[in-house]
Amino acid sequence: MEAVKIIALDINESLQQEQILTAFVVNNKTGCIIASLNHVYDKKTIVSDISQNWIKTIDTFDARAKEKGISDEHIACLQMRLIIIMKKLCSAYMIK
Repeated sequence: MEAVKIIALDINESLQQEQILTAFVVNNKTGCIIASLNHVYDKKTIVSDISQNWIKTIDTFDARAKEKGISDEHIACLQMRLIIIMKKLCSAYMIK
């Protein structure tokens, strides 16, 4: 039985200044990006699949965030962080 492995994604200074996240992780078992938001967004959680196509991964994350009512500015901050840490995710999931 494979153990669930949670990979914490680094939250950079600009995301910390926005003060919207309580956790930003990848669940290795489900292959999902999970962004847990704080009181600013009523403690909502964005769960988004990781695809073999990185652009699809970003687009799916964007759609899930919009469904949760996240502002365009905060979605852009989260997306930029995902793009920056893409190499870490790519090595874990063999994403091209």
